Amino acid sequence: MTLLITMATKSGIVMGADSKISMWDPKKKVFTSDRSYATKIIAIEDHHMAVSFWGLLDIHLKNNTGTIRRHLIDNIFKNFSASLSKDDDVDTVSEKFRDYLNKTVDFSKLSDFPFGVHMAGYISENGTKKPKIRHVCLSPGDNKDPNQQDISKFKSNDESNNCSEPPYAMVFNGFYYIVNALVNWIRLYHSDIYSMFTPQKMNIGQAISLTKYLINITKGFQTYVRAPKLVGGSVKILAINERGQFSWHNQESNLFK
Repeated sequence: MTLLITMATKSGIVMGADSKISMWDPKKKVFTSDRSYATKIIAIEDHHMAVSFWGLLDIHLKNNTGTIRRHLIDNIFKNFSASLSKDDDVDTVSEKFRDYLNKTVDFSKLSDFPFGVHMAGYISENGTKKPKIRHVCLSPGDNKDPNQQDISKFKSNDESNNCSEPPYAMVFNGFYYIVNALVNWIRLYHSDIYSMFTPQKMNIGQAISLTKYLINITKGFQTYVRAPKLVGGSVKILAINERGQFSWHNQESNLFK
């Protein structure tokens, strides 16, 4: 498990994640806390975009000869990205990665819980660069019947469609329950506050601060719950401004480990 938060604001993109790894116990059907940590965000500077991963740590892929091997998610994407052209943007990358996964993943070996990849970058529209978020994801039950020809597998969702115009977004996945409760409670019951809280009202600095806060409050909440701590470690935050410049804003794990 993990916690990913991605925002597309009026002045840039912010992508944040914790670094803790949790393991899935297929017999008990629960997550267990692991002592390992990982970087869950990859910057793709040639395409002015970034990706982050939630859910599965590794998946089984089929090669051209039909041989099935287990691969780490970040390595899968790094190998895939070598095939991208200089003209690809966040839209085409997400669609190509979706098609690549649907072609190569051995769905019979996937666990029955969600998995996804946030992709955020810029597209050109009428001569103007605009931030955009895409989400390549597999929902529970999508891989139930591998013999069904029209099965819904990995999807490439345009998360901008879930937000008001202009197409800015706040997307969160993984162990997102605290974030979801805060954000949607404000949206449903305090629309006047929410109108000031949405990413299109923020600059990139405010989005970085909010992302750190939401991840840390989730880490803190776990100290009061008798359950494995599924979010933890250092907080990694990547910002991409309108000029396509990258900057990291990390916070080491000295609070609510």
